[in-house]
Amino acid sequence: MPLSFDISFSGNTELNEGENTVITAAIANEPAGLTYSWTQVSGAQTDFTATGLVLNLTTPEVSVDQALVFELVVSDGEEETSASVSINVAKTLDDGWSENYSAGSLGAGLLLLLPLLWRRRQS
Repeated sequence: MPLSFDISFSGNTELNEGENTVITAAIANEPAGLTYSWTQVSGAQTDFTATGLVLNLTTPEVSVDQALVFELVVSDGEEETSASVSINVAKTLDDGWSENYSAGSLGAGLLLLLPLLWRRRQS
């Protein structure tokens, strides 16, 4: 029978760039003698430290919102199994900047000009 565990994660997984978090894994019915290793699978490269089932990291600066995915590999010395956790990093806006909510106003203005152009073409 292949090595298999019910692995769950706890900790804050919704962060802004530059924030710290601690993710803790829990293994149901964990036997003695297991080893653990964490690797970053995807997302902006970040520095992290891991000790056993605990992952510590500071989210990096990102250009757009993105997910950092980390994988925990659990081994008994002969076989291994893995589980992943996703940490969502939100881009923070610099002071003085705000989101533009009027992106469609140019198209609406052009639609208002169409009847005038049509009338001029007919005359």
